Amino acid sequence: MRKIIKVWCDDVKVGIWDDEWELKLYEDAAILHMPYVKWVNNSGTLATHVAKFQADSKQLQGFLTIAREEIEDGEDYTERIRELIWSY
Repeated sequence: MRKIIKVWCDDVKVGIWDDEWELKLYEDAAILHMPYVKWVNNSGTLATHVAKFQADSKQLQGFLTIAREEIEDGEDYTERIRELIWSY
């Protein structure tokens, strides 16, 4: 089983729902769970999109860099992670 290096999460407003996004960071991948509103006909329901960032992606390298800096600085860089996620 792979070891989780870091987990970041934060609240997010999705339509009428209050939910949370989550990013789990591993050495060779990162998995993002992002809520969204799924519309079918005229009805919206809360759903979750799952995205996987592989070892060769620039996104994963960015997440790993922030995790290292977070440890070195002793700070919480959830805001920086959120900015990266929203920029993709």
